[in-house]
Amino acid sequence: MKSFTIAATTLLSLSAAVLGRPADSPAEVWAPHITSPTAETVWTIRQKYNVTWDTSNPPKVTNPFGLVVLRSGGDTQWNHMLAYGFKILDGSVQVTAPDVNGGDYSVVLMGDSNNWSPDFSIVSSASNSI
Repeated sequence: MKSFTIAATTLLSLSAAVLGRPADSPAEVWAPHITSPTAETVWTIRQKYNVTWDTSNPPKVTNPFGLVVLRSGGDTQWNHMLAYGFKILDGSVQVTAPDVNGGDYSVVLMGDSNNWSPDFSIVSSASNSI
């Protein structure tokens, strides 16, 4: 329930930032390229990793705060919110790999816009130690 409340509050804040923009202000959508994780990345559950993105040449950012959520099979996994409330222009945030079934996942970076990483693998420590 706590994760849902945080997600809902964050989404409402993001919406307010966009909807609160003056009508005569052109909307420049900025979807920064996620530089890590990549398709070659393998995360082990419960280990810490950095999600990074390119912050060069951003337009005027309408929402300075970010959110990172796990994505699987094209669906955002709201029950796996990895980070929130960080400054989107920082270019990175540390997350802990969630305890999920092994498989292919991506991360969604939300802030001024949404962008997601390529699919990468998350494994249990047992499957990584073979």
